Amino acid sequence: MVELMGAFLTPAEVGRVARSCRFFRQVCVTNSASSEKLWKAVCFRLWPLRSSLNGSEARDWRTFSLERQTCDRRWEKGLRGSPAVSTMIKSDESPVFNVHKRGDMVASAEDCCVRIWDLARKTCQKTFACNSSGNRMVLGVFLTEDQSTVLSGGADGDIKVWDVKRGTCGRVLTGHSGAVVTLKADANKIVSTSFDGTCKVWSWRGRCEQTLIGHRGHVCGLSFQESEPRNVWTGADDGLVK
Repeated sequence: MVELMGAFLTPAEVGRVARSCRFFRQVCVTNSASSEKLWKAVCFRLWPLRSSLNGSEARDWRTFSLERQTCDRRWEKGLRGSPAVSTMIKSDESPVFNVHKRGDMVASAEDCCVRIWDLARKTCQKTFACNSSGNRMVLGVFLTEDQSTVLSGGADGDIKVWDVKRGTCGRVLTGHSGAVVTLKADANKIVSTSFDGTCKVWSWRGRCEQTLIGHRGHVCGLSFQESEPRNVWTGADDGLVK
């Protein structure tokens, strides 16, 4: 029964079930083995990566679920125009050049690194140092939909592919001669824009499949249409959108 509830119910629905009778309150709310099993199943279903990153710790999964819900509500209120602000405390004063949010995680491109932030806890979970070639600035960042991979674009022109859970760089894409400022991706392609005046389309294996040339000056703006006809839109210093 616990497995079935964890596979289908939302946290709000679990709460309503708990209020229905004493038996379900024991199953859903009290600090029992069944309660922990239920809430752990709910968390891994709704927030799989965040749960797996924290799964080895001794954790109250019901509290973990409440934190995630609070974070989601704050962001939803902010999108509707309410004055909801979530401030994350940084460990230093380095500038943040770009951010990308997915679910309850935010990736930030900073002076010499990419950081992964847990929004509910307002803490930095991972830091990836990106200054291997000596140029410290990281300008572009992209977090994949499943929160498992981060792309970083550096002032040195390199694009790095990071495994969020392992904290390692799995691949470096080289080809831009200027800083990489914007990154987009889907399951098949990576698209980047650069100060070298180009937009490049890459495979996840690291091969540059297309170089789009048509602007004068830095190419910064980028929109990638994931559905057919899979257009790429770019904006640049020349005042044009193509």
